[in-house]
Amino acid sequence: MLHDLFTPSVQHALDLAGIFVFAISGALLAVRKNFDVFGMAVLAEITALGGGLLRDLIIGAVPPAAFTDLGYFSMPLVATALVFFLHPQVERIQGAVNVFDAAGLGLFCVTGTTKAYEYGLGLTASAALGL
Repeated sequence: MLHDLFTPSVQHALDLAGIFVFAISGALLAVRKNFDVFGMAVLAEITALGGGLLRDLIIGAVPPAAFTDLGYFSMPLVATALVFFLHPQVERIQGAVNVFDAAGLGLFCVTGTTKAYEYGLGLTASAALGL
C-alpha cells in the first residue's frame, strides 16, 4: 500500500528522517535530565528505534530492520552528537523539532500499520500495532 506511494529510496529517506528527529527528542530529554553522552545515546536509540523494533519482533519480521540497516542504528548516534555539541542551539528550535516529531509519529503510524498488515495481521490488530 504505502510502497505504492513512495519508491523504496524515498521511504527509506523518510524513515531515516523520522528516526533522526525522534533521536533528537530523546537526546534533548537526556540533556535536560543531566545524562552523560552514553546516556544520551541510549535514550536517543530507544526513542528512535524502540517502537519499530518492538513491532518487528511482534509480527515476526526478524531480524528487525533496526539491526539489518546500519543507517537505522547510526542515525540516532549522529543526532546524539549534534545535541551533545550544539544543545543550546537545538533547544532554541524545539518548536520545529516538535512539529517534525509529530509528523514523523503520524508517518510511522501509517508505515507500522501497513507493515503489520502485510505480515498477516488483521485490520484491527494492524491498526493497534501501528499506533
